[in-house]
Amino acid sequence: MVNITKIEEEVKKKICEKVHIQKEGIDRYFVSTPFTFSDGDHFVVLIKKSGAHWYLSDEGHTIMHLTYEMEENDLSRGTRNKIINTTLEQYGIKDNRGELRLKIENGEFGDSVFSFIQGLIKISDIEYLAQERAKSIFYEDFRRVILENMDESRVEFDWFSKERDNKKKYVVDCRINSMKRPLLIFALANEDKTRDATITLFQFEKWGFEFSSLGIFEDLEQINTKVVARYCDVGEKIFSNIESNESGIQKFLVNAI
Repeated sequence: MVNITKIEEEVKKKICEKVHIQKEGIDRYFVSTPFTFSDGDHFVVLIKKSGAHWYLSDEGHTIMHLTYEMEENDLSRGTRNKIINTTLEQYGIKDNRGELRLKIENGEFGDSVFSFIQGLIKISDIEYLAQERAKSIFYEDFRRVILENMDESRVEFDWFSKERDNKKKYVVDCRINSMKRPLLIFALANEDKTRDATITLFQFEKWGFEFSSLGIFEDLEQINTKVVARYCDVGEKIFSNIESNESGIQKFLVNAI
């Protein structure tokens, strides 16, 4: 029998006052913490007995949650796999067929819970790595499609008007020049980027610039319809994504010049 009140006091001292421990069954206790994944889902942390020993377990929740954001195979190779293995080794956590477990030694429940949660937090950071990588791939594809179909001497990425905008408040992802009406191309990865592009195009109109425009979304369906509608009020041609529209983008670029 464990003194759950004493353990909770130890854990609160180690972590924070918002930690609570509740009995869920015989030799099984749920540890409620304020720590969450990026989508707000809380970590699963349980204290339970297996044989003669006490363990901490996530009951497979952490790895399962990561697969919501990426393929399971991606966790077993490359940078993500290295981060997971290094973290497990650092905190003494074992991977038991997807269930992360930490054996509690010498009755040190407080220290063990603290280490276990630190390990889960570090592993959960892989979500941000996946998101940043996805963002990176979109911009890489954006640049590739343009450079494959345009003379590089006519292409200027991250363009801004040196005459009107020396503080770089209105930046265009790519400008195709050497024509009467330069083509301004925006890589629209999210709602913030779409709003910024809308503001930029309105400002250029206010300044009296002559131009045509193209907006390429990472995933149009993920953008609020009102945000898209405001962009379309000022933007000309759009493509909903690169993957299924690459040939259409290529044809548009060729025709534009």
